[in-house]
Amino acid sequence: MRRSLPQQIATAVLKDYIESGVLNSGDRLPSVRELERQYRASRSTILAALGILEQQGAIVRQHGLGCFVAEGTPTASSNRPPHFLGYISPSTDSELMLRIYEGVESAARLYDLHVLVASVCHDYNLERKQVARMIEAGCGAIVLSPTTRTPQQLVEDYLSREFLDFPIVLVDLAYPQHRRPRVVFDNYHAGYDVTTTLLRAGHTRIAIMRLNPDSEAGFACRHYAVEERFRGYCDALRHARIPLRDEYVWTLKKGSFHADLDAEYLDRLLALPHPPTALIALEDIAAMGVIELLLEHGVQVPEEIAVTGFDNLLPARNFHPAFPTTLPDFRKAGEIATWLAYSLMQGQTVEALTYVLPVPVHNRRLSLRRRPFSREKITLPE
Repeated sequence: MRRSLPQQIATAVLKDYIESGVLNSGDRLPSVRELERQYRASRSTILAALGILEQQGAIVRQHGLGCFVAEGTPTASSNRPPHFLGYISPSTDSELMLRIYEGVESAARLYDLHVLVASVCHDYNLERKQVARMIEAGCGAIVLSPTTRTPQQLVEDYLSREFLDFPIVLVDLAYPQHRRPRVVFDNYHAGYDVTTTLLRAGHTRIAIMRLNPDSEAGFACRHYAVEERFRGYCDALRHARIPLRDEYVWTLKKGSFHADLDAEYLDRLLALPHPPTALIALEDIAAMGVIELLLEHGVQVPEEIAVTGFDNLLPARNFHPAFPTTLPDFRKAGEIATWLAYSLMQGQTVEALTYVLPVPVHNRRLSLRRRPFSREKITLPE
């Protein structure tokens, strides 16, 4: 998150003269003219920077005498706030988690924070241990992208019972039960807008993929983002006066984003008296898998069945045929989460508990046409 020039200079003055120990409580800062030369800034910018420091209580101004370090301002001889920030993600092989980390690392540099990183391999119990380890390691706050929860884990969630006085900011996958500052995406409107995009294109028979909440493994039993998208899908159909059809809901048996797609279920979809003319996949990788299966069946995409994804994942950007997706800014989510974490480290009160980021639809267009597979074309019944 880019700060203004006065904010940058205020931070530099605080670091160069106060936190470094060059000046102690009651000492006088250099004059405005001297600060102009040192930081190569205009008089108005320096005055604005000093105003920021005065509002923060770091300095006091005495008319005609100058600016002085306020009593009680932390200096090199004081106990400084922790300068380590923890970042915990469900996995290290996720493109989305790496985008969040880019934002965390970028913002952390602005606040002179060192980032400690840990992964939990989608293990709820390991996540709790990593939080405890980060605190023991001296982190002043943690940015956490929680792993998915089972219903029982949500009831007994450690985030609602433990570490309550420690600043933990949740990013991306966060549940309403988590009474923590969080940065999330508007997945409800993502599902609603993708469905509306298909409706406006003339599709009235729209299928959708979702994770199995009753999976034996329980991996994705309460994947809040996916369920919010499904809720948006249902509402978009209802507002268009189109009934929800159970046979159009493709539930993945294994309850995982990375489960192998069930070709038999696709066969059943295509064999319906009125098969869908569009399908909303879990995300871009699943969309690519569905498109490949459809092409193998001789179904033209998007002419006979349109497919959409989510998240604008890198492997899908040059995939043909191109398909619509969404554009969530995961880097920005990491930046905002880091700003919240830093504010909490400084003892500030955040203005809102939940920050919701928009998820615009990206309607990719083909830049290169290719001929469909030379297989016998299937004529779908109306």
